[in-house]
Amino acid sequence: MYKALLVFTPDKFTDTAIKVLLSLAILCTMSPVQWEVNTELTVNLQFGLVCFIPVVFGLRIAVISIFGYLILGGIGLPIFADFNSGWTSFTGIKAGYFFGFVLASAVIGFIADMQTNTSVAKAALFVLLGMVLIALPGLLWESGILHDYDWNLALIRLTRPLLIQAAFIVLVIMLIDRALHRKGSRTT
Repeated sequence: MYKALLVFTPDKFTDTAIKVLLSLAILCTMSPVQWEVNTELTVNLQFGLVCFIPVVFGLRIAVISIFGYLILGGIGLPIFADFNSGWTSFTGIKAGYFFGFVLASAVIGFIADMQTNTSVAKAALFVLLGMVLIALPGLLWESGILHDYDWNLALIRLTRPLLIQAAFIVLVIMLIDRALHRKGSRTT
Protein backbone atom coordinates (compact mmCIF):
# COMPACT_ATOMS: atom_id res chain seq x y z
CA MET A 1 0.00 0.00 0.00
CA TYR A 2 2.91 2.30 0.76
CA LYS A 3 5.55 0.50 -1.29
CA ALA A 4 5.42 2.99 -4.18
CA LEU A 5 6.03 5.85 -1.74
CA LEU A 6 8.86 4.07 0.09
CA VAL A 7 11.70 3.79 -2.39
CA PHE A 8 15.20 3.69 -0.93
CA THR A 9 17.10 3.48 -4.22
CA PRO A 10 16.16 3.52 -7.93
CA ASP A 11 17.73 0.08 -8.46
CA LYS A 12 14.86 -2.42 -7.94
CA PHE A 13 17.04 -5.29 -6.73
CA THR A 14 18.84 -3.12 -4.18
CA ASP A 15 15.58 -1.52 -3.09
CA THR A 16 14.01 -4.95 -2.57
CA ALA A 17 17.06 -6.17 -0.64
CA ILE A 18 16.97 -3.10 1.61
CA LYS A 19 13.25 -3.57 2.30
CA VAL A 20 13.67 -7.28 3.08
CA LEU A 21 16.62 -6.62 5.39
CA LEU A 22 14.78 -3.77 7.10
CA SER A 23 11.70 -5.98 7.54
CA LEU A 24 13.80 -8.80 8.97
CA ALA A 25 15.57 -6.40 11.32
CA ILE A 26 12.23 -5.07 12.58
CA LEU A 27 10.76 -8.57 13.00
CA CYS A 28 13.85 -10.07 14.63
CA THR A 29 14.44 -7.26 17.11
CA MET A 30 10.87 -6.36 18.09
CA SER A 31 8.97 -9.68 17.94
CA PRO A 32 10.62 -11.38 20.93
CA VAL A 33 10.06 -8.47 23.31
CA GLN A 34 7.10 -8.76 25.68
CA TRP A 35 5.52 -6.16 27.95
CA GLU A 36 3.61 -7.18 31.01
CA VAL A 37 0.74 -4.69 31.20
CA ASN A 38 -0.54 -6.30 34.39
CA THR A 39 -0.44 -9.78 35.92
CA GLU A 40 -3.11 -11.00 33.50
CA LEU A 41 -2.01 -9.26 30.30
CA THR A 42 1.24 -9.68 28.41
CA VAL A 43 1.67 -8.04 25.02
CA ASN A 44 4.26 -8.50 22.30
CA LEU A 45 4.27 -7.08 18.79
CA GLN A 46 4.87 -10.27 16.83
CA PHE A 47 1.40 -10.54 15.24
CA GLY A 48 1.23 -6.80 14.63
CA LEU A 49 4.62 -6.70 12.93
CA VAL A 50 3.64 -9.59 10.68
CA CYS A 51 0.67 -7.43 9.59
CA PHE A 52 2.73 -4.23 9.38
CA ILE A 53 5.24 -5.51 6.81
CA PRO A 54 2.72 -6.34 4.03
CA VAL A 55 0.74 -3.12 4.57
CA VAL A 56 3.90 -1.04 4.18
CA PHE A 57 5.94 -3.07 1.67
CA GLY A 58 3.42 -5.28 -0.17
CA LEU A 59 3.18 -8.98 -1.00
CA ARG A 60 6.64 -9.79 -2.35
CA ILE A 61 8.66 -8.18 0.44
CA ALA A 62 6.27 -9.50 3.10
CA VAL A 63 6.34 -13.13 2.02
CA ILE A 64 10.12 -13.16 1.58
CA SER A 65 10.59 -11.47 4.97
CA ILE A 66 8.13 -13.69 6.84
CA PHE A 67 9.67 -16.87 5.41
CA GLY A 68 13.13 -15.52 6.28
CA TYR A 69 11.96 -14.73 9.81
CA LEU A 70 10.51 -18.23 10.23
CA ILE A 71 13.68 -19.86 8.89
CA LEU A 72 15.94 -17.79 11.17
CA GLY A 73 13.79 -18.63 14.18
CA GLY A 74 13.58 -22.25 13.10
CA ILE A 75 17.34 -22.67 12.97
CA GLY A 76 17.64 -21.41 16.52
CA LEU A 77 17.84 -17.62 16.66
CA PRO A 78 15.71 -16.53 19.65
CA ILE A 79 13.50 -14.17 17.63
CA PHE A 80 10.02 -15.56 18.20
CA ALA A 81 7.76 -14.22 20.95
CA ASP A 82 9.35 -14.40 24.41
CA PHE A 83 12.73 -15.19 22.76
CA ASN A 84 11.68 -18.70 21.68
CA SER A 85 13.18 -20.49 18.69
CA GLY A 86 13.83 -23.85 17.07
CA TRP A 87 12.04 -26.26 14.74
CA THR A 88 9.97 -27.57 17.65
CA SER A 89 8.16 -24.23 17.54
CA PHE A 90 6.56 -25.41 14.29
CA THR A 91 5.11 -28.55 15.83
CA GLY A 92 4.21 -27.34 19.31
CA ILE A 93 1.04 -25.76 20.60
CA LYS A 94 1.77 -22.38 18.96
CA ALA A 95 2.60 -23.75 15.48
CA GLY A 96 -0.75 -22.72 14.01
CA TYR A 97 0.12 -19.08 14.54
CA PHE A 98 3.22 -19.48 12.34
CA PHE A 99 1.03 -20.86 9.55
CA GLY A 100 -1.17 -17.82 10.12
CA PHE A 101 1.85 -15.54 9.64
CA VAL A 102 2.34 -16.80 6.10
CA LEU A 103 -1.38 -16.65 5.34
CA ALA A 104 -1.79 -13.12 6.74
CA SER A 105 1.31 -11.73 5.02
CA ALA A 106 0.21 -13.16 1.66
CA VAL A 107 -3.42 -12.01 1.89
CA ILE A 108 -2.65 -8.54 3.28
CA GLY A 109 0.23 -8.06 0.86
CA PHE A 110 -1.93 -9.05 -2.10
CA ILE A 111 -4.75 -6.69 -1.07
CA ALA A 112 -2.31 -3.86 -0.24
CA ASP A 113 -0.67 -4.22 -3.66
CA MET A 114 -4.05 -3.68 -5.33
CA GLN A 115 -4.58 -0.33 -3.59
CA THR A 116 -4.04 2.77 -5.72
CA ASN A 117 -4.02 5.24 -2.84
CA THR A 118 -2.98 5.16 0.78
CA SER A 119 -5.41 5.35 3.63
CA VAL A 120 -4.84 4.84 7.34
CA ALA A 121 -8.42 3.55 7.66
CA LYS A 122 -7.74 0.87 5.04
CA ALA A 123 -4.45 0.04 6.70
CA ALA A 124 -6.26 -0.39 10.03
CA LEU A 125 -8.73 -2.79 8.41
CA PHE A 126 -5.88 -4.75 6.84
CA VAL A 127 -4.11 -5.03 10.20
CA LEU A 128 -7.31 -6.28 11.86
CA LEU A 129 -7.87 -8.76 9.01
CA GLY A 130 -4.31 -9.96 9.46
CA MET A 131 -4.83 -10.47 13.18
CA VAL A 132 -7.83 -12.69 12.42
CA LEU A 133 -5.90 -14.60 9.73
CA ILE A 134 -3.12 -15.28 12.23
CA ALA A 135 -5.35 -16.07 15.20
CA LEU A 136 -7.68 -18.49 13.40
CA PRO A 137 -5.08 -21.12 12.40
CA GLY A 138 -3.43 -20.66 15.80
CA LEU A 139 -6.62 -21.28 17.74
CA LEU A 140 -7.59 -24.19 15.50
CA TRP A 141 -4.16 -25.77 15.99
CA GLU A 142 -4.34 -25.30 19.77
CA SER A 143 -7.84 -26.80 19.89
CA GLY A 144 -6.60 -29.83 17.98
CA ILE A 145 -3.84 -30.46 20.50
CA LEU A 146 -5.67 -29.67 23.74
CA HIS A 147 -8.54 -32.05 24.46
CA ASP A 148 -10.46 -29.81 26.84
CA TYR A 149 -10.01 -26.61 24.82
CA ASP A 150 -12.05 -23.66 26.05
CA TRP A 151 -12.76 -21.43 23.03
CA ASN A 152 -14.25 -18.64 25.16
CA LEU A 153 -11.19 -18.46 27.38
CA ALA A 154 -8.88 -18.61 24.36
CA LEU A 155 -10.68 -15.74 22.64
CA ILE A 156 -10.68 -13.65 25.81
CA ARG A 157 -6.97 -14.37 26.34
CA LEU A 158 -6.13 -13.32 22.78
CA THR A 159 -8.45 -10.35 22.15
CA ARG A 160 -6.94 -7.66 24.38
CA PRO A 161 -3.30 -8.23 23.36
CA LEU A 162 -4.27 -8.30 19.67
CA LEU A 163 -6.24 -5.08 19.95
CA ILE A 164 -3.32 -3.39 21.73
CA GLN A 165 -0.94 -4.61 19.03
CA ALA A 166 -3.28 -3.47 16.27
CA ALA A 167 -3.66 -0.03 17.84
CA PHE A 168 0.11 0.37 18.14
CA ILE A 169 0.76 -0.80 14.57
CA VAL A 170 -1.96 1.49 13.17
CA LEU A 171 -0.41 4.39 15.09
CA VAL A 172 2.97 3.65 13.50
CA ILE A 173 1.34 3.37 10.06
CA MET A 174 -0.41 6.69 10.67
CA LEU A 175 2.94 8.33 11.48
CA ILE A 176 4.51 6.84 8.34
CA ASP A 177 1.53 8.00 6.29
CA ARG A 178 1.83 11.56 7.60
CA ALA A 179 5.59 11.64 7.05
CA LEU A 180 5.28 10.34 3.48
CA HIS A 181 2.50 12.74 2.59
CA ARG A 182 4.32 15.67 4.18
CA LYS A 183 7.46 14.69 2.22
CA GLY A 184 5.38 14.40 -0.98
CA SER A 185 3.80 17.83 -0.49
CA ARG A 186 7.25 19.42 -0.02
CA THR A 187 8.65 17.90 -3.22
CA THR A 188 5.77 19.09 -5.41
